[in-house]
Amino acid sequence: MTGSVPGFKDLTVNFIPGAKPQLVCFSDEEEVERLDLETMKIRELHQLMKDKGFERTAPVPEDL
Repeated sequence: MTGSVPGFKDLTVNFIPGAKPQLVCFSDEEEVERLDLETMKIRELHQLMKDKGFERTAPVPEDL
């Protein structure tokens, strides 16, 4: 299953049943980085996306 990520511009997620959560970054269709997301909290994931340059389309809720 593939879909966009609510709250982020130009970010796509691929759900692979049974696979551990990872962020895989590509440049010109070549993998350049792979990060394990399994232990990260939601707020940490939002900060990681910001650090990687993904633009927010909505503010991060305070209760995260």
